[in-house]
Amino acid sequence: MDKDKSIKFGGNSESENFKNKFTEKLESKAAQIKEKFNLNSSNNKMNIGSNMGKVVSSGNLNKVTKILVPVFGGILVVLVLLFFVVINPILSLRDSVTKLQKTVNQTSFSLINDRDLVAYESNLAKLESDLNNLRSERDSKIGHLKNFPYIKNFYGDIDIFINTGIKLVAAGKEVRPVIEPFADAMGIKVSKDQQVNKIGFADAVATWISVMPKVAQNLDPIILKLDEAGKELNKIDAQKYNFNFGFYKNDLRPGILFAQKSLADVRTYGPDAKEALLIFPGILGVGTGEQRYMIIMQNNAEIRATGGFWTNFATFKVKNALLTSDFTSKDMYSIDIALDAVDKYVTFPTAPAAYNKFLKVERLYARDTNISPDFPSAITQFNVYYNMAQRVNPVDFKPVDGYIGINTEVVKEFIGITGPVNVNGVIFDKNNVVLELEKIASLSLAQQANRKKVLGDLMEAMLKNVFESDSFLWPQLINKGVDLMNRKQVIIYFNDVNSQKLVEKYNYGGRIVEQTPGSDYAFFVSTNLGGDKTNLFIKKELTQTTTQENGKLLRTVKVRYTYPQPPSEYNDFVKRYQDWYRLYVPEDAEFVSLTGNEDSTLFQGKERGKVYFGGFMTLVPNETKEVEFKYYLPASYVKNKQYNLYIQKQSGVNEEKYNFNVFGTTSTKVIDTDYNLNVTSN
Repeated sequence: MDKDKSIKFGGNSESENFKNKFTEKLESKAAQIKEKFNLNSSNNKMNIGSNMGKVVSSGNLNKVTKILVPVFGGILVVLVLLFFVVINPILSLRDSVTKLQKTVNQTSFSLINDRDLVAYESNLAKLESDLNNLRSERDSKIGHLKNFPYIKNFYGDIDIFINTGIKLVAAGKEVRPVIEPFADAMGIKVSKDQQVNKIGFADAVATWISVMPKVAQNLDPIILKLDEAGKELNKIDAQKYNFNFGFYKNDLRPGILFAQKSLADVRTYGPDAKEALLIFPGILGVGTGEQRYMIIMQNNAEIRATGGFWTNFATFKVKNALLTSDFTSKDMYSIDIALDAVDKYVTFPTAPAAYNKFLKVERLYARDTNISPDFPSAITQFNVYYNMAQRVNPVDFKPVDGYIGINTEVVKEFIGITGPVNVNGVIFDKNNVVLELEKIASLSLAQQANRKKVLGDLMEAMLKNVFESDSFLWPQLINKGVDLMNRKQVIIYFNDVNSQKLVEKYNYGGRIVEQTPGSDYAFFVSTNLGGDKTNLFIKKELTQTTTQENGKLLRTVKVRYTYPQPPSEYNDFVKRYQDWYRLYVPEDAEFVSLTGNEDSTLFQGKERGKVYFGGFMTLVPNETKEVEFKYYLPASYVKNKQYNLYIQKQSGVNEEKYNFNVFGTTSTKVIDTDYNLNVTSN
C-alpha cells in the first residue's frame, strides 16, 4: 500500500470535529431551553405548560427567570467544565494514539512493502518510544481522572494495551534472525549500504527451502514473546468496548477479540510453523532425494465428489527444491486402457449402485474412483488401479510421493497473474482457458490423440512462467496459492504421514471434517453422473433451518437448483444435468424425509463418523427444481443456549449462497470455503 494511505483512527481533525460537534450540542441545548421558556420573547410573556390555562404576567416572568437562568446556566457551566476537564484531555491523548498508529503502519510498510529490515528496526525503536511516551502522557493529561466514574473502568486498561504493545515490539526485534537467511532470496535490505541482489524465483525458492530448518530454531523467541503478549491482552474485557454516545459510536470489541484470539493461537500455530519449516524441505527433495508428485486435473465443469471428473494427470520431479526435466502427462483413461490387458485375470472393485444406474458402468474404473468426497479415501481407491498399472507398464506409470488435485479455476487464476501461455499453437489466457480446456476434454479419445499432452504442456508452461516471473509477482503468486487452498480449489495428499497430518490439520487435504464435539455439521455433495460439462451453468442455493420439535432438533435442508440458458458459445455443452446428490450429517441424525428425489431409491451410507442421505435429480435449461431433506438431531446440540453449525464446502464449487434460519434468527452468507455458524437461542 502507499505510504500516504496508512490506516487512520483519528487525529487532530477528528478531535476538532468532536469538539465542534460537542459545542454544537451545547448551543443546541441552550437554544432549546430558551425556546421552551420563551426567554427571547419580545412581548415579555412565557407559556408555562398548557394546563395552566393562562398567560404569565411580566412580574411573574421575572421571578421565574430569576430561578431558571441560574439553574440552566449552571448546567451549561458544568457541561463546559466537563468538556475542558475530561473530554478535551482524552481527545488530546487520542491524538497521541493516532500518532502511534501511524508508526505501526510505517513499521509494517518498511518490512512488507519496502523490504527494508534497517528501516523496519528503526521504526520499531520509534514505536517502542511512542508507547512509553503514551504512558507518560496518560499520567500527565488524564491522571486526575483515574478515579473518575466510568473513566476509571478504562484507565487501567491503558497500561495493559501499552504493555501488550511493548511485548509485541520485543517479539518484532527477534525477526532479524528469521528474516536474514532469506534476505538475498527475498530482496530484503539488511544493512544500510547493502546492494540488494536480483535473483530468479526458482533460485529464491531453492534458497528459502535450504535455510528453513535453521530458521525454525529461530522462531522460539518470537513464539515465546508473542505468547506473553497474548496473556497480557487477555486481561482486557473486550465486551465493555462498545461505545455509543449518540453522536459518537464505535464498537472496538471485534478488533480486540480478534487480536486476543490471534495471539492465543500462537501457542498452536507457532509449533506448527516450526514443524512445517522442518518438513517442507523434505517434501521438495532437500535431504530426501528426488520426489515425484502427481497433479490430478479435476474438471469441475463435470463435478464429482472430490471436486471434478478426473480427466488428466501430470507427474513431475523435484530435487533440492528445483524442478527436474521429467514432466509427463496422460489422459486418465490411459490407466483403464492399460489394465484392459489384465481384465480377464483381475476382479476389479464394484461400482456403487448409483454409478451402475446412472453412469451405466459395469464395474469401477480408475477415472471414477473419487466416489467419496474424502480426498485421501479417493486416492486410496485410485491407487488400487494406479499401482496395478505400474506393474503392467512401469515406463508410463511411475511411483509418486504425493497428489495435488486442481481444477480449471486454479489454471485460470494463476494465468491471470503470470500472463498468457502458448501451448501447441493455442493461446490460453484467463478469459478463454476454461472454455478451451472444456473443448479438449469433450473430444473423443481418438480426437484427443494429438492433444493428449495439453495438460502437461500447459502445467509446464505455467510453471516456467512462475519461475521466470519478476520478483514483484512473487507475493501475488504465494498469496494466490494460499487463497486457492483455503477455497478448496487445490487439495493435497502426501504419502509421508507427518506431512499429511499437518496438511489435514489446516484443512488443505480435502478430508471430511471431524467437527467439534457438540457441533452440528452439514456437507452437501453433488456428483454429476452422465451430465457432461453442465456444471458450467448450474447454480445452487441452500436454505438450512433449525427448529425445536418434540424435544429434538428438526433440521430442514432445502437445495434449489437453477439451470439458466447458457450463452451461444457454450452450445456444444448444453445437455441434461444429472446429479447424484448426498447430504452428510452427524451420525446420530434420524432421517425423516426427502422430497424432490426423482429416483425410487433413497441412498444412505456411513463414512468417517457421518451418515449421508441422497437422491437423484435431472435438470434442463431454463428449469428450476428443489429437493428438501428433513431429519432429527438430539436436543443436546444446543448447549448453554449455544448452537453451532459447521458447513463444509465441496471442492470444485466456486461459491454458493446459504440462507440460515435458526430458532427464528435469520442470516444469509455466500460461502467460498468452509463456514462456521454460531447462534444463541432464546
